[in-house]
Amino acid sequence: MFGSWPRSIDEFNQAVGAHYTLPPGVKTIQVIQGNDEVFVLRLPAKNQVEESNELAAKGKYDLPPIIDILANKPAGNTVQDFFHARVADYTMRQCR
Repeated sequence: MFGSWPRSIDEFNQAVGAHYTLPPGVKTIQVIQGNDEVFVLRLPAKNQVEESNELAAKGKYDLPPIIDILANKPAGNTVQDFFHARVADYTMRQCR
């Protein structure tokens, strides 16, 4: 279904750069795919949680644009579009 996973920032940017920009300071990429026998629990960086919490406390926490697809289901989007948005949100989620 999918090709090989990106092994570098350049490969990642070539694959999804038009749709997602990595946060400043990211130097490497690590792809982890779980399976039915291994539960992968990924926690965001502590500083990102703290930063987002401070922004939220000030009423300045902005949701990523993909939330519009998840929350509002815009006209013309299919069930598959909604599914892809959920996968993208889960996959790319940072706490910012």
